[in-house]
Amino acid sequence: MIIGFSHISQTCRYIDSEANLLVSQGFEQKFIIRNLANHPSKQSIVRGESFPKTHSIGLFHHQDSVVTELIEYENISERDCPRYKIDGKSIVLKANQIDAEVTFWKNALKCKEVAHHHLQFASFVKSWNGDFIFEQTDQPLEKPMLNDVGLNCFAFYVKGLDTFLTEIQTYNAVLKVAPFELRVNDRNLRVAMLRSPDGNIIELIEVKND
Repeated sequence: MIIGFSHISQTCRYIDSEANLLVSQGFEQKFIIRNLANHPSKQSIVRGESFPKTHSIGLFHHQDSVVTELIEYENISERDCPRYKIDGKSIVLKANQIDAEVTFWKNALKCKEVAHHHLQFASFVKSWNGDFIFEQTDQPLEKPMLNDVGLNCFAFYVKGLDTFLTEIQTYNAVLKVAPFELRVNDRNLRVAMLRSPDGNIIELIEVKND
C-alpha cells in the first residue's frame, strides 16, 4: 500500500550547478551521491541507445516547496520534459487523458480529490504529503523518459511492494521496471517503476529493514 509521497525527480545536465541553485532558493541539501550504479532494468524508460551505467543523485527539502531529487546521467537526452511544474507545495501535471489519469491517482495511488482535478495524498508523516493539480491539454504529450531534462518522475513510499504491484496493475498501470534493490544514503531500498494511463512515470520505493 502507498504510505507517502517521497519526491519528484528532476534530471539535470550538471548536478552541482543545479544543487547550488536550489540551495540559493532556500532548499536544504540532504545528500549528493556520485557515480551510483544504474540498474539495467531501467533501459526501457531511458532515451537513447547507450544506457548510462552510472548516475549521480541528490535530495533537497524545502518547507514551502516539494521535495526534489536531482539526477545527472552520463548521457542526457536532448529533449526537455515540459509536462510538469512546481507551484509552491503543489505539482501541476498536464494531461491528455485527464479523466483516466485522475481516476488512476485516486483509486490506485489513494489520493483524495479536494477540488476539481486537484488531488492530495495525506500521510501519517507530514513531510510525505503530496498535492497534485491536473490540467487538460489537447496538445499531444510525449511520454517522459528518465534522462529527459526537467521534472520527469513521481516517487511514492510503499509497504508490501510485491502485493501492491499486483494491485496497481489492475488500474491500467504498466510495469516498466521490475523490483530491484539498491542502497542509498545508508538505507536499503527496493524500487519498481510503472507508467500511469497517461504515461507518467511512477516510482515505488520500499524501505527494507536492516
